Amino acid sequence: MTTEISLPITTAADIPRDVRWEELASCSTVDPELFFPDNTRESAEAVEVCKQCPVQEQCLAWAMERGENRFGVIGGLTAKERRALNRGKGLGRKAGEAAAICREAREDILRWREEEMPMEQIARRLGVASRTVRVALEKFALESELEQQDMGAAA
Repeated sequence: MTTEISLPITTAADIPRDVRWEELASCSTVDPELFFPDNTRESAEAVEVCKQCPVQEQCLAWAMERGENRFGVIGGLTAKERRALNRGKGLGRKAGEAAAICREAREDILRWREEEMPMEQIARRLGVASRTVRVALEKFALESELEQQDMGAAA
């Protein structure tokens, strides 16, 4: 595999200088060719490197912000998975499956929102579309409101 690809993995102007997240990336010590595989089976090894990476979220956010969804494994997702996430399909999950993930993570989602974590970041953590997180939060708010009304009626 000798295809040369000129996609910049880092851009110094985008990151404040203290320590850039790229300097902490697990992929910085691995052959870059690993992240541009010929097929899905080969991409599994790159995804495994990403799963162990301490800056996987920053890497994926970088890729999504710049529309890097044509080539390779970045931030633990293949180009196809990043395109699906970008289209709001939540990594190809069915709507019911994504909603169930949000229901199971209700306490975490509410805590993350209290901590002012962006919905896009929550969605990436859960592997669902940000629209799914938004709908889940609306349902959580409605459920909370109904619970309060029930308690008021019982008193």
